Amino acid sequence: MAACRRTLVLSLTLVSGVATGDGAVAPTYAFLAPVRDVWQVWIGSGGRPPRPLTDDAVEKVSLSAAAATGEILAVTRDGTGILMTAQGQRLAAIDLGPGVDDAALSPDGRWIAFVREESIGTRERRVWIIDRSGAGRRRLLDRAGFQHGPAWSPDGAAIACTASGPGGAEDVFLVRVDGSGDRQITVGTRRYLEPAFAPDGGILVSTNRAGDDYDIWRLDPGTGEAAPAFAAPGYDGQPAVSPDGRRVLFVSRRSGHAAVWVAAPDGTAAERLTSAPTQVKDPVWVAGSGDRLAFLRATDGGWQPWTARLDGTDLKPIARLKADPSRITLAADGRTLLANGLDGSLVLVDTSEATTRAIAVDPPGPTDAALSPDARRIAYSVNTLGGIDSNDIWVVPVGGGRAKKITEQPFLQHFPVWGPDDVLLYLSGKGGQNHDVWRVKADGGKPALVIGERLYNFEPAMSPKGDLAFSSNREGNYDIWLQPAGGGEPRRVTSDPAWDGQPAFSAEGTRIAYVSRRGGASRIWIHDLGTGNEVALPVDGHLRMPLWFPGGSGR
Repeated sequence: MAACRRTLVLSLTLVSGVATGDGAVAPTYAFLAPVRDVWQVWIGSGGRPPRPLTDDAVEKVSLSAAAATGEILAVTRDGTGILMTAQGQRLAAIDLGPGVDDAALSPDGRWIAFVREESIGTRERRVWIIDRSGAGRRRLLDRAGFQHGPAWSPDGAAIACTASGPGGAEDVFLVRVDGSGDRQITVGTRRYLEPAFAPDGGILVSTNRAGDDYDIWRLDPGTGEAAPAFAAPGYDGQPAVSPDGRRVLFVSRRSGHAAVWVAAPDGTAAERLTSAPTQVKDPVWVAGSGDRLAFLRATDGGWQPWTARLDGTDLKPIARLKADPSRITLAADGRTLLANGLDGSLVLVDTSEATTRAIAVDPPGPTDAALSPDARRIAYSVNTLGGIDSNDIWVVPVGGGRAKKITEQPFLQHFPVWGPDDVLLYLSGKGGQNHDVWRVKADGGKPALVIGERLYNFEPAMSPKGDLAFSSNREGNYDIWLQPAGGGEPRRVTSDPAWDGQPAFSAEGTRIAYVSRRGGASRIWIHDLGTGNEVALPVDGHLRMPLWFPGGSGR
């Protein structure tokens, strides 16, 4: 971010898309705005009013997102990079150091490029790089002056940035992530700011004709030639090209105040996305957060994990498993899938590489295993006592080994589900015709009854804000039911005569994917909790175990 942009104090990042009734995609976006005078991350979706994603005492100064995963990076005033999911779950905190207010998450979410002052209060600023674990910190571009605006190439192999030169010029530089190939793309007296890559390798920048009259230009990295892409009177800047190259997100003051706009690459079909009379900055597209599902699909006589977009396109396998899975679960960032085989096996799948790793646990023979949102633990059910319905809930580190028993009730305990605040939901009962939902802390403690004594309740799921969905036959037929966060009387969400079950909340908690046997086949349906509208996932074959797949791409 250039120094002249420090007065633009509201940051907006598009982080996903949700399907509308006509099949178009309404943007989901994150941005920075005050909550009780402290700058926080906000999120809005599908025309709904935005809401705070964070609400603490720490001020946020920069925001970016990973194109492949839907993860968000918020940088605080003290130089801490906070990685979180689009539903606000904190994944990691990385110490970037003091004097950092400009950072960019790599397309795969594994690296952070950031700019920091070499000494506080100076004009010497350098681009650095660090991996998401906090290791591998190194300076990337060893040139004197004021460097800013790091931008990742689509393949994550190179970074473009701008740097100050003599006479007030701001030129664009390109360097490989390993630090090699450093070269200057533009040479002149213009101010080229806020570089952003297009999918074809071209670079968009904002540049000024006179004063504050900035336009969007396109650079050829090979020749350094620049030409106007589109413009309007006043300020147009901070461009970001959509992953498919068909739209450009940018900030414009053409409406009288700074707002986020979207347009075709030639500037036509421009549409304003934000309308509040306040400043905005840093719009960034992030594909695939919440617009894909993972699920089990009948394949070659067994079941395998697949993924598809909500419109049924881009259908592809995630991995090829040796044993039929009885259950699959995903980490919050979508990078890791856990498959619990019918043979009692546990397999971790790297969803980006389609590689697998077997996990051995003690006691062995897990059923209904569930991966924690941070991919660090596994909860599962197993019978170590013999007899019938004597399973307990156990928790083990993701690497396997000896597990810890979490529950020890007289009757069957199974199907653990991870919820917010390190809570586990699970199914149990008192024998007879009851099958209840219970909760317990993941490190143990006294279990508490959540839903009970109303016939059979199955497959609980919890939203990021604590709403509880489950399948129940409490009115004679298995339908999806919803209990609001904090308790209260559940309400029926579906009411079809066919069996409905296996609910899963979307990241924002406003939609539920579930399985229904309407029409005879086992299909996935999506229910909008706000409107009540439902639509079937247009994927052929028998499907089950739907999961919202942030950033998932499969093989």
